[in-house]
Amino acid sequence: RKVFQTTHSSRGSGTNNFLKGCKWAPDGACLLTCSEDNVLRIFNWPQEGAADWEPAVSASEGEAVYDYAWYPHMNSADPASCCFVTSSRDHPVHLWDANTGSLRCTY
Repeated sequence: RKVFQTTHSSRGSGTNNFLKGCKWAPDGACLLTCSEDNVLRIFNWPQEGAADWEPAVSASEGEAVYDYAWYPHMNSADPASCCFVTSSRDHPVHLWDANTGSLRCTY
């Protein structure tokens, strides 16, 4: 059994930041997390011998994140399918690019 930890820093003081949830990518290659600081982070599976997880991509929402989900047919080998959606307070639904962290679309 391996135990991994992350040492990422959050915006602001970070004293009240905590993990609200996480979801594995449909292809199992990475993990999408949501924290109290309204930042969604993608962590790739660490390389052999690595003890820490570092976020590969981050996407910031303006308000509290209500829910988030991977594209159901996401496959890391197909960049067009590497995306996820978020819903947050007082904002439209956002479609994010999981490779760059950029906003693809707003609904």
